[in-house]
Amino acid sequence: MKKSLFYFTLCLSFFTVQAQENVTLSMDSGYSQRVFFNLEDQAINSYLNANWDVAFYRISNFEFATRINDGKGIEAYEVTSDLSQWTSIDPATNSNWIPLNNSDTEWTTGAFDNGSATYGWGEYNQATHHIEGTIIFVLAFVDGGYTKFMIEDFFNGYTIKYAHWNGTSWDADQSHTISNSSNPQHLFNYFSLQNGQEVTAEPETDQWDLVFTKYITDLGGGMMYPVTGVLHHPELSVAKHDETSGAPVLDDLVFEEAINTIGYDWKSFNGSVFEVDSDTGYYIKTSEGSVYKIIFTVFEGSSTGIVSFDLENMGTLHTSEFQAPFQLALYPNPATGNQVTINLSNQQLTTETSISIYSLYGQKLWETQMNAGEFQREISLNDFHSGVYLVVVSNAKQQIAKKLIVR
Repeated sequence: MKKSLFYFTLCLSFFTVQAQENVTLSMDSGYSQRVFFNLEDQAINSYLNANWDVAFYRISNFEFATRINDGKGIEAYEVTSDLSQWTSIDPATNSNWIPLNNSDTEWTTGAFDNGSATYGWGEYNQATHHIEGTIIFVLAFVDGGYTKFMIEDFFNGYTIKYAHWNGTSWDADQSHTISNSSNPQHLFNYFSLQNGQEVTAEPETDQWDLVFTKYITDLGGGMMYPVTGVLHHPELSVAKHDETSGAPVLDDLVFEEAINTIGYDWKSFNGSVFEVDSDTGYYIKTSEGSVYKIIFTVFEGSSTGIVSFDLENMGTLHTSEFQAPFQLALYPNPATGNQVTINLSNQQLTTETSISIYSLYGQKLWETQMNAGEFQREISLNDFHSGVYLVVVSNAKQQIAKKLIVR
């Protein structure tokens, strides 16, 4: 699949519409499985959640992301930026640790990337061109265990160091290098800290579109909570539509790239059973322009983890480029002063365009408008604390997002 943003006018020609099919899959009791689903051939691949602890983005030698297995109930904390304290970390002081979470809007921001260093867990070494670890983390497990952890180095892969707490002291340090060349057809490489080995926990990147799983989300006001739902492949986009209003006009749909656009709130618990919202259709656009619609019909909860939905191939969209896609640039980034400049590669806009800044958990923190004819805007950062944010520039036809690091 090739990445597709909102660069195109959706010019609405549908071809052969296939018959609706009903799909049933199971995450098993307690949602113990992560289930990957392929829209084209309805292939289902399941992976035991308990088999891995941390995941490392491996697509690029110049981009990194490091996620925890929050579906397994693992919690991540930043403990200190003083590496000399590695041997003296004390779990009894856990009330002073800073909790960190994966983003549920993009795959490429994990819990460790949200640490206090410029790059979350480390700093860039201009001499070696490596990212070197500067933060010590601790992972807390549902069984009460602790593992101290740090990413010591990133350069074409990740070198990690970790040690387990045995109840009274730390066991011997262990280290491992997870190369980006491992599993070349996957988005992430996965590692079990418990077993000290790499594991496979996802299909090849062109073999899945949706993953049914537990994950952590912000329910509002910074309240992080585990939910069960659907996240989508980074090369897809999704639009929601109220089916009671009739069939949608596709060029009126707003396709979103946030991986939790389907999310978890297509069902609710009434006190005795789960009720499924069967009035909402989720229109899923692939990078090749194919569109599929799913409508959920059944959710049985943690007893079986069974989910059912109606699936329909809506055909292929024809697209035509209405203007050259803008390329979003932010500078300086990381931003060390009180402002950042947003530049759209000198591509003057033909329509009014919004600039929004989000937290990595999907909360919109700030918004303004750029008028037709503009291509650059300076944004004050006086109201933003140090951290990582997502800048989204969008209009009716295009959308693009980029990370902004504020120091």
